[in-house]
Amino acid sequence: MKKSTYKYLASMLAGLMSTAVAFAQDPPGFGDNVTDLVPLDGGLSILLAAGISYGMKKLHDSKKSDQEGGKG
Repeated sequence: MKKSTYKYLASMLAGLMSTAVAFAQDPPGFGDNVTDLVPLDGGLSILLAAGISYGMKKLHDSKKSDQEGGKG
């Protein structure tokens, strides 16, 4: 076999072993008696605002280039 095939098989084996270990652990905060809620407001709202402003800029630039004759 080629050297790259051995590297590929070794990386696949390491990846499969790491996911097995990750699934075996009990995640904190997800027990039966835990009522903590996950805070999604702070970072999620910033990402949403950034995505909307980026989309509006791309739309504005697209309309501007269409009016100029599609130069770019």
